[in-house]
Amino acid sequence: MIACFALTLSACGEEAKPATQVNYEQRLEFLTTHPYEFTCGDERHVNRYGKRAYFALADDAQIPNLNRLRAAHSIFYAVTEVCKGKPDSYKPAREAVAGVRKGIYRAALGSETIVP
Repeated sequence: MIACFALTLSACGEEAKPATQVNYEQRLEFLTTHPYEFTCGDERHVNRYGKRAYFALADDAQIPNLNRLRAAHSIFYAVTEVCKGKPDSYKPAREAVAGVRKGIYRAALGSETIVP
């Protein structure tokens, strides 16, 4: 009876498993080929992933009237805005690209001025 009670307690009081270590190179390669899997956590904690993911999204989206550089910068801006208040697991890419397509998020490059 005591052994059974001890087993029950250990199962109920199980400690949370530690976070899995993510291999930077593997995650970067994955996000380069699957940019819509980019998460707010990727942006907040390892923003080095972003640059390649943003260009991959820009290449996929082919947003009219935006060159690749401006599209990638606009998507970066959109992701940072979309991720505000969202959990690390949220995938902002589709929402961000849609916002750039609608003109909600546009990055100005150089001396260019954007008039809303």
